[in-house]
Amino acid sequence: MSQNLVDELKAVVDDLRVLVHESANPPFEADLSKVEDAAREVQDSWSGSNLGYQSRVYYEGFRRPPAGAHFSREWGFTGRFQGTTGDWKQYDRDVALAQIHDRAGVQNLDHLAEKVTDAKRRFAQAKSAVASILTTYLETRADKYIKDIDEKVQAVSIPSFTALVRVQMITPNSVSRDTVAVGQGWQSAPHQDVLAHVVELRAPYVAAGEIADLADSAISHLIRNQISPAAVSVAQLGSRIFIGHGRSPLWRELKDYIQDTLGLPVDEFNKVQTAGITTVARLTDMLDHAAFAFLVMTAEDETADGKMTARANVIHEVGLFQGRLGFAKAIILIEEGCEDFSNVNGLTQLRFPKGRLAAQFHSVQQVLKREGLL
Repeated sequence: MSQNLVDELKAVVDDLRVLVHESANPPFEADLSKVEDAAREVQDSWSGSNLGYQSRVYYEGFRRPPAGAHFSREWGFTGRFQGTTGDWKQYDRDVALAQIHDRAGVQNLDHLAEKVTDAKRRFAQAKSAVASILTTYLETRADKYIKDIDEKVQAVSIPSFTALVRVQMITPNSVSRDTVAVGQGWQSAPHQDVLAHVVELRAPYVAAGEIADLADSAISHLIRNQISPAAVSVAQLGSRIFIGHGRSPLWRELKDYIQDTLGLPVDEFNKVQTAGITTVARLTDMLDHAAFAFLVMTAEDETADGKMTARANVIHEVGLFQGRLGFAKAIILIEEGCEDFSNVNGLTQLRFPKGRLAAQFHSVQQVLKREGLL
């Protein structure tokens, strides 16, 4: 990776660290912490049920239930309060929310909305920048560590309010006999909505910190490997493993093995968008960047005498790559039942059972080791 790309990563990390630091400044974190603490206090007085009206049942005055007090999710307020003991009360949602904000001394969190919207925008830009930088690097060489980081970067996201509420909701272990609550379905408790909102407001900053940590790991890895612009040049020129193939999807098994298991960069004719690029230009580019070639001959075209042969493009590529790389670096993989072309005898080849290209993967690995590519 060039120093320019490393510097770009560092610049993005610096921006992300600034963003994360902003979340610790008052009144942002101070107000969130006050509201969170108040919501957890109110939670201590809750019925513990997300079934219908029961989700809005708290102990009288939103006090912690005394010893012996118990709310029955099974019976609720039905009948003679079977199983429910103590002074439990159903509150309107607005009353419960007001209780939380009164305890916190914070009327609402609306004043943080603009700040959080800006944080989401900056997070999205930074994530896109890091992903772009890592993708640019991975196009020049195979690196399992960086690939893993890139996948983790792509997976970092900001959870939705709905998801944050659902993760808090409690599923009972028993069937409820409270038909009123059952008929109302699952509902979030007021304090759960508040806690979810607090996490939602913090989420862009948490996600930004995750991206910054991943980018830092990538930077450290690249610096340890002492990757210079000259090394990138070598990686771009004559380092790829070309795979020639027909319409059969078998070649993808070989691609996955070489790329994911052996960790080598793979190229094939359709890897890049060829619109506007001539066939000659694409073939020239592949020849220039290939260090080795595997030409997969699968039985696809039927001749006049009923024999099955490989696609003409594969036979053409055999000649091109053996002419450029030499016979030792352009290996033919021939499927059982595929007719040889006239001068294939004597050329370096590996034969595999019909539909089982993986049977030759060990030989593929040994050949690449022999040529110093592993």
